[in-house]
Amino acid sequence: MAALGCTLLLVLGTAACSADSDTADNTLPETQLGQACGGIFDKQMRKEAKKTRVHAGKTDSYREAATYLRQPDAHTTFAWKVLCRLTPLEKDKQISSLLNIYAEWYDVGPRNGKSTEWRPSTNNGEYSGSLVVLCPNPGGKKFKDYHTLKFSLYDDLHLSNNSRAKLLIAAAKKIIPQMQCTNKITYPDLDEVAPR
Repeated sequence: MAALGCTLLLVLGTAACSADSDTADNTLPETQLGQACGGIFDKQMRKEAKKTRVHAGKTDSYREAATYLRQPDAHTTFAWKVLCRLTPLEKDKQISSLLNIYAEWYDVGPRNGKSTEWRPSTNNGEYSGSLVVLCPNPGGKKFKDYHTLKFSLYDDLHLSNNSRAKLLIAAAKKIIPQMQCTNKITYPDLDEVAPR
């Protein structure tokens, strides 16, 4: 149900952007890919993306997103934050969105018994992969439900599975320390879960 809610919001958000793209995207700053989204795109990802400049959409900072997600009102499967949104430059308008990363509370923890789990693309590419991170009692607050943060990726840059996993891990490392989770978090070994 949570995935469906976010899918609808993501699709609706993309549709809303594309419906008014002539005015909306022109106001977005043109950014070098290496500097977008807090600098989480490394050299390998930039090479695979074959784009050096993009429009970086307006999102909250990682700190602002963490502050919001720690609040009791946000501790549901319908509260989510966009961490990264990239749209193409005017000359590349065949598609309305290049990449989105968002974080939400999720009701299914890592199935591998660890603190994190990388899940590659499923649902015929509806998602380009996700990273789930066990995060009980964020900020010292005890919540009855939803002890897992899910970082989901929609990728139309056509990155490799390795880069997708690496990108979500980089985004998670920007926000998780500010979530003040009470457990020790170990991120997946990319050589095991998404080898190059």
